[in-house]
Amino acid sequence: MSGPDRPGRPLGGRKPLFLSLIAAAALSGCATAPGPASPALPGSVARFLDRNGWDLSGYESSDIASLDGFFFHRRTYASPAPPERVWNAYMTLDPSEAWNTPRTRPGVLWDPAAARMYRPPDPAPAFSVGQVYVIEIKILGFLRIPASFRITRIDEPELLIEFVYLERNLSNGVQRLRFLERAGPGGGRSTVIEHTTWYRSGRSFRDRALYGPVHARIIDGFHEGVFRRSGLPLETGAVTVTVYADSAVQGTLEVLPSAGVDARKGFEYVPGLWRFEASAADGSAGSLYIEIEDR
Repeated sequence: MSGPDRPGRPLGGRKPLFLSLIAAAALSGCATAPGPASPALPGSVARFLDRNGWDLSGYESSDIASLDGFFFHRRTYASPAPPERVWNAYMTLDPSEAWNTPRTRPGVLWDPAAARMYRPPDPAPAFSVGQVYVIEIKILGFLRIPASFRITRIDEPELLIEFVYLERNLSNGVQRLRFLERAGPGGGRSTVIEHTTWYRSGRSFRDRALYGPVHARIIDGFHEGVFRRSGLPLETGAVTVTVYADSAVQGTLEVLPSAGVDARKGFEYVPGLWRFEASAADGSAGSLYIEIEDR
């Protein structure tokens, strides 16, 4: 497949042209644990609760009245299944299974509807508004930190799930999952999931350099796990994009297989007609989006 030609425009000196591609192939209370500690409870979660309290109903959510000053992150995932089937897979899955990934471990869940705390290996109820989670995140293969959040909105007509980080979490902010309908092959109905995050921790290096790539790997594992356990197909693909200015090849960008891949590469700007040609490996499937940033 090939993209439309783009007329070049003269610039004062050379300027890098960046291509961003996405191949879519997610406290108060007593200070000690109520009852015996579960051996399956991650250590970072237990320490977080010992320090802040085990009464999760009293935890405050972070303030998201205004998202000005928050950092922004968006990642997309695609499936040839229709939106209602994909939505149902997320809404019926046991959350302890959803967070059991190579980069996350389930911790505790406070469910206000049942006025009960769930912890491994107990099966947990499906996602519902008001639930509070504390899970463990694995970073760099050896670092373990807790992450805590509350589900604040489940809107079935809008196909939207929202959860807000707790005030005591290392980062504050909100994550929103939207399930969007797209035309699939042959005119069928397919789904694109937009996983959008607004975040800030007050630590510049963490927010600017660490959060984005770490967060991407975490939510990749989450969405891969939901699709794997539900048996629904998640589009994957291996695509090589060749970049031309007039007839001269400026370089290539390879998008490797994954649930959601962000690939970025800079090309020196030269005047002329720019063209992009993408070739997919045998057996791959998915959607390719090309974004151009002129810096």
